[in-house]
Amino acid sequence: MDSSASTEFPGTGRQNATRFSIGSKAYVGLGNGDGNIIYTDLWEFNPANKTWTKKADFPGTPRAASGSFVIGNKVYVATGLCNCKDVWEYDPTTDT
Repeated sequence: MDSSASTEFPGTGRQNATRFSIGSKAYVGLGNGDGNIIYTDLWEFNPANKTWTKKADFPGTPRAASGSFVIGNKVYVATGLCNCKDVWEYDPTTDT
């Protein structure tokens, strides 16, 4: 892809998204839109070729303002504005 390629986020704009990076790639997902719209999608940004890739949807209770942290090559998404007390593990190598 050439250097003039667009890096515009292809997903729906949102607030209270979770975001993290693993290696050289960045991820953004979940969060909420206007009103009571809660998103479960996850997107990966690869700066090497300036592309966004849709990843597997979050399988848990939809949530906004969740916490996330990375250990090794996996991310953990916890709680959020969902009346949940759970933690989910995401592995980008298997997209699960």
